[in-house]
Amino acid sequence: MAGPSGEFVLRGEPATGGLLEAYAFDRDTGTGLVRGVVAQLGFTSGEAMIVLAATRDVPDRMALVRAVRDRVMNLTSLLLSVQPRRTPELLGSIRLLWGRPYLEDEIAGLRLRLYASPSVPPNPKAQPLWLDAIARGLGGARTVVDVACEEGLVPIWLASRVGRVIGIAPDREAMLRAWENAR
Repeated sequence: MAGPSGEFVLRGEPATGGLLEAYAFDRDTGTGLVRGVVAQLGFTSGEAMIVLAATRDVPDRMALVRAVRDRVMNLTSLLLSVQPRRTPELLGSIRLLWGRPYLEDEIAGLRLRLYASPSVPPNPKAQPLWLDAIARGLGGARTVVDVACEEGLVPIWLASRVGRVIGIAPDREAMLRAWENAR
């Protein structure tokens, strides 16, 4: 995993330090533990978040935490997502193994907390262009409704550009995250 200026975030070996390679999930047989690893890096903060996607709990959580912490620079969050084998979705319920449940980064001039979620994480380089396109498409609208606001990036960014913004989050947790980011 490389950072925005090309520096490597992982040092040498795989992040799991050989602990989980023997447990790799095999789609053909439906056996194994590790389905994948999702990594997110804050472009301006340099903070790293890793989500281990597994079919069940890992055998030795503390050994995993130590191995990953030793190998990932600026690690802020290490999370475990357990998802049953028989589904195409990679992420299931997510729980914190170490650190805090989010990384902080700046996107389009806003300082935000970004959480691991099944939704696609924002692309910090493309997001300002996307937000500008949304603003141009609004014309003279005085009220905007975002029906899938997740952590609130679009409504927060639009708040200073239109008279009123209403964000509708998919669940209570996302709503709380949006309020947190709006402060």
